[in-house]
Amino acid sequence: MDNLTATRSLCNAIANTFYPDNATIEFALFNEGIDAKAEATPKDP
Repeated sequence: MDNLTATRSLCNAIANTFYPDNATIEFALFNEGIDAKAEATPKDP
């Protein structure tokens, strides 16, 4: 699962009526210095 898919799933889990588009998620991840296409890994074990 890449970061883009993980973030989209998290958004849907938090608010099941919120469906962000790819550009919005990519922009948010870019602002945090996260590669949207990289493999998703948890920060905290």
